[in-house]
Amino acid sequence: MHIAMKRRILNALLALLLILCCTGAACSAKESVEGTYFLFVGGEYEKQFFYKLSRDKWSYSDGTEGRYEVHENEIIFYVSRYGREEKYLKGSVGGGKLTVPGWGGTLEFYIYGCAPEEERGGASDGQNTAGHTHDWGEWETVVPATCTTAGVEMRLCKADNAHKQTRNTEPDPEAHKWENGKCKYCGKIKPAYTLSADGGKIYFGEYPKTEVKDEKLKSALDWLAGATPDYTFNHTWKDYGYFTSGKVQSYMWYNDVTYEGERYRGVFFTSYRPTYTTYGNTRDNSYQDNNGYIVNTKYWFKYEPIEWRVLSRQDGRALLMADYVLDCMQYFSVNTKNRVIDGKTVFPNNYAESDIREWLNGAFYSTAFGDTEKNIIELTEVKNGLASTGDFFSEYVCENTEDKVFLLSWHDMVNAEYGFNPNAVAYGDSARLLNGSDYAKSLGLRETFYRDKEYSTFWLRSPYQKSSYAYVAYHGALDYADVVRTEGVVPALYIKL
Repeated sequence: MHIAMKRRILNALLALLLILCCTGAACSAKESVEGTYFLFVGGEYEKQFFYKLSRDKWSYSDGTEGRYEVHENEIIFYVSRYGREEKYLKGSVGGGKLTVPGWGGTLEFYIYGCAPEEERGGASDGQNTAGHTHDWGEWETVVPATCTTAGVEMRLCKADNAHKQTRNTEPDPEAHKWENGKCKYCGKIKPAYTLSADGGKIYFGEYPKTEVKDEKLKSALDWLAGATPDYTFNHTWKDYGYFTSGKVQSYMWYNDVTYEGERYRGVFFTSYRPTYTTYGNTRDNSYQDNNGYIVNTKYWFKYEPIEWRVLSRQDGRALLMADYVLDCMQYFSVNTKNRVIDGKTVFPNNYAESDIREWLNGAFYSTAFGDTEKNIIELTEVKNGLASTGDFFSEYVCENTEDKVFLLSWHDMVNAEYGFNPNAVAYGDSARLLNGSDYAKSLGLRETFYRDKEYSTFWLRSPYQKSSYAYVAYHGALDYADVVRTEGVVPALYIKL
């Protein structure tokens, strides 16, 4: 063959080779990470746990899905919630390997055939080729079980933690992942409420409660929440809109994130929340630092079912009272101001026009209850007349209101049929002694000691005999407080049975 013809053929082959190379992993980072990555532990592929990456989209074996971005070897997963895209996980990818955070550390996923050669063997192995007897540690969960899928546990050899064993666990029939009142795994409808064994408690709705102490979990939540607010931008954090020095100012924020099917609320503040809304936000005017919460620190609280005390049952409905202090709020923001509404003078301790009533039926109601729960909460005519106050005369009573959520009255709190001591000034009534949640304490809940134990003061809806005061439960008795104080909140409501 002529030399020139050979050169042309050789050049064509080289051009074809370049085209083939440039359609492969070397020329496209996006294509290089596409594929199905299986969990790899103890030298075995766990094929029921996998990530699929394809054309900027990802999905996990539990049905979670979204968009991803790759920056060099870093991969960021995003999900869409409530019409807004947010970060879900961050890991690394490359060479057929995907590494992401998980319970107890990182999890490694590989495209089939890309995992390194490791010792294989079941949980019964006692020797390995290195010639030592395995001294196995405790089994630890690396993939939690769900209601439909098995979990994965792993243990390491104490002599050489390069040697691992893995085993599957049985599905957990109670490990549901609720989305819009329905389990995304098995399709079960979330119960509206759960009665306890003695019938005296109901678990209904969810609200932030217990502080997260696990450092690995806090790190994951910190990453999901993104940057904390500064003086110019809140990022993904939302402003509480709390008062200080008599007006709303930005100094305290919250952020709700979901991780491994559980909801958490972050709290972050740059100044202390004052005990009185009319005070400035200094450390001396706040209970936050007394409760162990300080400025410029992120705190996380897990959403948990709210425990309610059943006060009465009749006519197919039940009156419920939260069995601990869930939050803390002022009754009204500015105690010195009478208002004129519809030609009538409205005093600061008017429950119908109070901040706390608006908050209970707005922010609290929408946060604590999903559609399933809201469907069985009854709109109730709340009695605010003289009989609810225990007074013979009061110019501060207001009209009855119609509410989904409300505070109990002075009269409710001395009702023996509800389990309370009929003596309003009897300190130490166990039915009126309540503890506050960690979350409420982080917001500045006042905690005081009664017989060497801490209890929380909380608001009642009834006005006291002065225009700027309302009743509270304090040390198990009924007392009063200035309406601008940030005291505890114990919601009450009626549900259909």
